Amino acid sequence: MRNVWYPQGKAEYVTNTQLRGMNMRELVVERDFTFIPKHHTDGEIPVDRDADTVIDVEMKLLAPQRATEVIGILLPPQLDFYRKPISQPSEPEKPRSARFKSVSAAAAELAAASEPVQKPGPVAIAIYGSVSTADIAASIKDILAMDEVGARVVLGPEDVTIVNTKHDEHGGEADRIKALGNFDIEVRVKGGEAVRRTVRVQPQE
Repeated sequence: MRNVWYPQGKAEYVTNTQLRGMNMRELVVERDFTFIPKHHTDGEIPVDRDADTVIDVEMKLLAPQRATEVIGILLPPQLDFYRKPISQPSEPEKPRSARFKSVSAAAAELAAASEPVQKPGPVAIAIYGSVSTADIAASIKDILAMDEVGARVVLGPEDVTIVNTKHDEHGGEADRIKALGNFDIEVRVKGGEAVRRTVRVQPQE
């Protein structure tokens, strides 16, 4: 009405005076059977040139084999994450005895000193929070999104597997890492092969 009919003089707005003068009870509202719409030819779609044009773009997803190849090419060997470590309490020093040791005790210590010393394993350093498979998947998606083909790879947390949690006391959950260190992961899209990479959790300064 406002954009087409009124500017072309085909219709006018009813004023307040005209509206008050109408007898609404005697007004008959019915269909105008003399109106014949304009028929369009086959294949022709009416387009409003003044309206905003909306283009529907369908993104073609990659096949599993092709998605695996793209992940293997674009993904770096290591993915770095930074978390704040939890400070470990220092062990108290054992008090030294002032008494003289017996000869048998000294001999036992001498025998123990001659045996090869076993080095203690690495101590796991726990972190505040964790690095979950959702965090890893989001980081991978950010890397893939920088490439036109990589942006077409569909990836979620369920496609990421943490292979080893060598710090069992802090990394027992299968879907998250809770300690500093290097951890192997596998990225496998549905129907594709696994791509192995390393997640490196470093202390946040």
